[in-house]
Amino acid sequence: MAGNIWIALNLDEKELSNQNPDYSHIAFNVLSTEYPKLKKRFMEAGVKTFKNNTSEGH
Repeated sequence: MAGNIWIALNLDEKELSNQNPDYSHIAFNVLSTEYPKLKKRFMEAGVKTFKNNTSEGH
């Protein structure tokens, strides 16, 4: 859950075999006031960070 929105990310083996450089990631906007709570929930759920953020902001 992201607020009142349910989001599911699915691994699609067909898409993995048809790599498309236009679809390299999925991004979500989060209010800056909500970011610390969301990050904490992700960490508590065991979500792993694969890359450090080098862009502006969180």
